[in-house]
Amino acid sequence: MTPRVTSQIVAHQLSSQIRRHSANLHAYNKAVASGISISKPSDDISKFHMSLYHRINYSRLSASIEHISFSSNILNAIVNALTNANNLLTKAHLIASSGIDATLDQSTLASMGEEVDMLLHNVLDIFNTDIYGSYIFSGDSLNIRPFSIASYNTNGRINSIVYTGSTNNSTGIITHTQTIPLYLAGGTIEQSGGNSIFQALIDLRDALLTNSPQRTNAITNAMHSIEVARDRISEYTGIVSSRLSVLRDLQERFDALRLEHKSIQSNLESTDYAEAIVKLNESQYLLQASMAITARYYSYSFLDYIA
Repeated sequence: MTPRVTSQIVAHQLSSQIRRHSANLHAYNKAVASGISISKPSDDISKFHMSLYHRINYSRLSASIEHISFSSNILNAIVNALTNANNLLTKAHLIASSGIDATLDQSTLASMGEEVDMLLHNVLDIFNTDIYGSYIFSGDSLNIRPFSIASYNTNGRINSIVYTGSTNNSTGIITHTQTIPLYLAGGTIEQSGGNSIFQALIDLRDALLTNSPQRTNAITNAMHSIEVARDRISEYTGIVSSRLSVLRDLQERFDALRLEHKSIQSNLESTDYAEAIVKLNESQYLLQASMAITARYYSYSFLDYIA
């Protein structure tokens, strides 16, 4: 049985059409004006979910890139510090090479000893370098100053320096599955197998400042210790530089992936202006037609039906 079409049903259908065409007109007008066609699930559920997937991955990669940048800055600071320390040890080695000369007078040797003492303080400052409020050679004890003066000699000069940091490197987070050694345990760099960088400089300084028959042997021993220290520093410089290279490669890959996700997300969410303008005009015509039909329908009176 065909349901009876009443004026109420007709009015409801006409009203529904006007609301639908008005909503479409508003949506396409907004898409054209803003350049964004999808901002909520109701716009297009499948595209919205795809867009959300790429947006989440973009954010995840952005966080990883921030971690990489943070870690790279720290590793760069370590490489710079090790390079500077190596340069100072090179100067100390040159001074030691000159100090072996038996023809040098005591005042010249004393001047060279003073220079080595300055190098000692400079190397100490380098090994106590901090970045972002944390010491780069304290290992995972980030807030503890790694090297401190333990004692002075009778002339008020540094006699011994001790390491008070951690024996473990700190761990930097790159992604939820990747980490990297970050702040280094400086004790393993400064001293290895009983050979101490600071003690080598102290011994060289004292040998130059003291007029002793054993001076040549003391300077030679200090030179050997400095050579071993330079080799150790060069080794760690290479290790840290290698980690930096890995981070640079990783950042390039993440940058490319992030750009890809952003591009896909943008394509999914952005307005197709050609299509949107066609739909906008279509919705406008349909709305005008619906309103014209509605106006015509409501213009009839009871007399029109009985005529």
